[in-house]
Amino acid sequence: MDQQPKLASKRPAPKRAPQRTPEIYWLGLGGLLVLCIAAALVSVSFGNAGLMSWYARLAKPLFAPPPWMFAPIWITLDMLAAVAAWRVWVARDAPARRPAMVFFAIELLLSMAWPMAMFTLRLPAAAAIEVGILWLAALATTTAFFEVSRIAALLVTPMLLWATFASMLSIEIWRLNG
Repeated sequence: MDQQPKLASKRPAPKRAPQRTPEIYWLGLGGLLVLCIAAALVSVSFGNAGLMSWYARLAKPLFAPPPWMFAPIWITLDMLAAVAAWRVWVARDAPARRPAMVFFAIELLLSMAWPMAMFTLRLPAAAAIEVGILWLAALATTTAFFEVSRIAALLVTPMLLWATFASMLSIEIWRLNG
């Protein structure tokens, strides 16, 4: 039997994404840390506007943290979120990677809005509504991160817990101060 030689395909070869070097991975982590810490500092600066004066005078529930705790909490949460986002960012082959990063960006923006609503604008009702939306974004981010990396999902779980706590705090401050 005659075997005919295979003809070369006229289709172009698929384009491959450029390989990432270890330096790019570390730069990505550094960039995400800078972005998230900057978001935390924006949150803290919004919070500082009314935290020491207005918040101190409010009727608060027994579980309300002292004012000095807000800054370290936000910074810690955003640093954990940066590492989690980095783990998702480096998972190039994960189909859920892009939507997970979109949810993360939305959550990061919303996390900066709650301190502004609560402490700068001094609107506990608006803060309660905003933090409810933040909670939904944190849940979506945690779920989407879980599809890409379980470790990333664990790293952002504290933000979901903080959003839950902040929701209860906002609602109680709103209720107590009408």
